Amino acid sequence: MPNFDLKTIIFMSMLLTFMLSMLLAITRSHHKKVGGPGYLAVGNLVVGLGMVLVLIQLDSLQLLFLPDVALIGMSLSHFSK
Repeated sequence: MPNFDLKTIIFMSMLLTFMLSMLLAITRSHHKKVGGPGYLAVGNLVVGLGMVLVLIQLDSLQLLFLPDVALIGMSLSHFSK
């Protein structure tokens, strides 16, 4: 079984959220009357951007994670609308 480090796991999760965001954006462009995929696409995009910031700051102090956690929490609250 392969042994992945934390950076690899965050990077793969980031790629998956960006791909899902693009898929939802394409779905939204084909079905303009349905607003749900557009909201989910924006939420996934913000989660992916939060993961990018976490990945960049992974080797630094733990206090720098606070804006990233707030960004991810904001996007997850966007899902509940």
